[in-house]
Order: sequence, then C-alpha cells, then structure tokens
Amino acid sequence: MTEPARRWRELVRRRTGLSPSGSVTEFLDRRANIVAGGDPDQYRRQLAAEPLSSPEWRELIAVVTNGHTAFLRDRAQLELALKTVATLTGGRRPGRVWSCGCATGEEAYSLAMLAALRGQAVEVTGTDINREAIEAARAGAYRAWSLRRTPPTLRDRFFRHEGDVFRPVEELVAAVRFHHDNVVAESTSRPRTPVSEGNWDAIICRNVFIYFDAEAKRRALVRFAMALSGQGIVSLAPGDLLAAEAEGVIPASLRGRLQGRMKASSTSSIALGTRAGRPSGAGWSGGAAAGRKPTRPSEAAPAPVLVALWRGNRALAGHDFETALAAYDEAHAHEPLDAEVHYLRAVALRRSGALEEAAESCRRALFLDPSLWPARFLSAGLAERLGAVERGREDYERTRALLRDAPEARPLKSFRAGWEDLFPGRDEAARACHFHLARTAGARPRR
Repeated sequence: MTEPARRWRELVRRRTGLSPSGSVTEFLDRRANIVAGGDPDQYRRQLAAEPLSSPEWRELIAVVTNGHTAFLRDRAQLELALKTVATLTGGRRPGRVWSCGCATGEEAYSLAMLAALRGQAVEVTGTDINREAIEAARAGAYRAWSLRRTPPTLRDRFFRHEGDVFRPVEELVAAVRFHHDNVVAESTSRPRTPVSEGNWDAIICRNVFIYFDAEAKRRALVRFAMALSGQGIVSLAPGDLLAAEAEGVIPASLRGRLQGRMKASSTSSIALGTRAGRPSGAGWSGGAAAGRKPTRPSEAAPAPVLVALWRGNRALAGHDFETALAAYDEAHAHEPLDAEVHYLRAVALRRSGALEEAAESCRRALFLDPSLWPARFLSAGLAERLGAVERGREDYERTRALLRDAPEARPLKSFRAGWEDLFPGRDEAARACHFHLARTAGARPRR
C-alpha cells in the first residue's frame, strides 16, 4: 500500500471506524483522477474537509458497507434474543432492543414482527452509519426481493401491498424507529439521539465487525457494555463473536452476556468460553451448476476475493441466486473497493428480478470504476426497464464511448470458460447500444 493510500485509509478509519481492505491504492488513484486532478493527497484533503453527510462521504460509506439484507434473515438468532429479552422483562414492560447496523431496516422490522408473533411488547431502534440506508428504512417501502424469506402468511399479515412495494403495517411501524449513528464515534462528536439513553435489554449487531479493525471492535463493545441494562445481552454474528474473542477486545463486563448462533443447519449457540467449531463461511455450499467447470489458474493460492467470485459465478451460472449473492458478499468483505464485486452482485440481482437493487449495485460499481463498460451497459438496460429512458440513453452513449477506448482484454478478472454470459461480447454490446440509441432518438426531449 502506498503512503497516500495508507493516509487515506487512516482518515476513513478515524472518521467512520471502517477499515477498507483490498485495492485501496487502485481505488484512490482512480478516484483522484476524477475529482482531484489526479492527486491522491488532494483527494484525501478534500475528504478531510467535508462532513460525513457530504455526497462523497455518503457514496463512499455506501460502497464500503454491505446494505443487502432480507426480512427474517437468521430468524433463529433473532428469536433467541427476543426470548432472552422476555425473560429479562418478565412481561412487566416492553423490551428495549437496539438493532445496530440495521441497513435499510429489515432486521429492525423483523424483530418487531417476531415479537408480535410471540405476543411480546418491544421497542426497537435501528441505527446505521449509512445515511441513505436510514432514509430508506424510514420510508418503509420494500420490494418483493426483501421479503423473499418471508412466508406468505406473515407477509399478508404484516405488510400492505401498494403497487410494486410492500409497506409495514402500523403495528410494526409503531414499534420501530430509526436514527443515523456511528457506533464507534467518540462520544464528544456523536449527536445525542434516543440510542444514547442506554438501558438496552438486547443489542443486535450482526455482520458489522467485518468492517472494523481490532480497535474499532473494542470501542464498539465498550459502548455496548455501557449501553446495556443490568442483565442485557449483545447478539453478534458467529464470525464476529469468534473474531472479537480471538483479538482479545471483549471487555470483562460483557463476559457471559454475548450471544451468537450457528447457521440454520445447527441449533447450538456460541457463548464466550465454549469450544464451538468455527461456522462455515458464506461461500458456495455445493450442488450442481450449469456450464463447464472453470479451469483454475496455475498459482497455488489465488486471492480470497477471486475464490469467492468464482464461487458466485458458478452459482450464478446454475441460477442459484441466493448462493451467488452470499459468495459476492464474501468477496465484498475482502475487497469492498473492487468494482467487479459490485457489478457481479448487480448481475445476480438483475437475474433474480430485483431491478432497483441491481441498479444501486451498478451505481456503486461505476462510482469505483467509471470505465467498467459492462456495468455501464447493464445500468443502461436497468434504467430503461425502470422507466428512466433518458438516463438509459446517456448510459448507452457512455457505453459506446467506453467500448471504443477499452482494451480488447476481458473486463472481468473472475471470468472463466463456461461463464460467457457474465457480460455481453464487445460487438454484441456495441450493436445493442446502436439499436437502443436509434430506437429512442425520436423520443428524446428537445433541449
């Protein structure tokens, strides 16, 4: 890592607690060329002078964090936490639950939903560092993709279907509130919100620590310890719990008050001090896949991000979109600044029918690398499908320009034989651009 990249990464860590890994130098050079005249240090100084609410910081935080989730994800772990809360409160008052790192709100509403099924009164507060995610959570308009794990009976009971979106019913809305919050920010720089009141019966913080270094994890856990009620618990993802224990960052006051749960295939929970086996990773879990098995390169130890991308691509070829997205999430944890990771996630989302989510992943890929023509081409098609014809036309024009200047080499490092449908051929894409531009020429508004 170059010295400018190291200083930039330290700035991001200090301001957000996030520790971007992977291709930091490449990202910094590319981004500096776009917004800072090619000077990485100038880009860092610009960021340092801007508040976290600025467009550049918001985009950067959205790229580094993984906001993809679903209702009732890891349902067993949420139910375990609610059962513990019920024991603590004894039904004498509503249980207070903090969903830390709630993304677009699915986890917070899932907690309220599961509590309603138990006849349990709860007050749930969801927080996230990503301001766009919190705004989406407050809007409470979800596409079918977010409810893919929700049984129809629960969907019909707890959501109103309005056009092409689902909105939580008032019973859930009344139990949940959302706030922007940086869990590792210093108390002096953190605005006072209802989260600051403390006295939480349960803090749910899953798959957040993957973005933190050891110091940020320690700060988050210390804050949790101070925010809990006398017998409150913290519920972490299994990998987060094991990593925090291995790094020795768990404060003594949290000993015996941390919960974790294995994947759905296991019913055993992880507690501090137990010798549980390490849970399996989020990558490809086996099964037949269409297309030829790729020929792997000769090097003995390919980069973890490449292995995860291979798993995702293989699952995608077999139309196993859930497995593909899980593998791309694993790749994102290794390389959040890799545009290819976001592009491939967009392909999987597009094929699963989640068009809005696919368009968002395309936008992030192009923020990281505006020259990635497959992402620009996919973005154009998605814009058309979503009714943004003019934006689609602009993206087709940009794709055509990129194709003229792009090298002949394959644009994706994870490409292997048998996966030709990960992106169109150059000639095919050029013809499609010409067709769509000609077809929409008459409909283009006059300026």
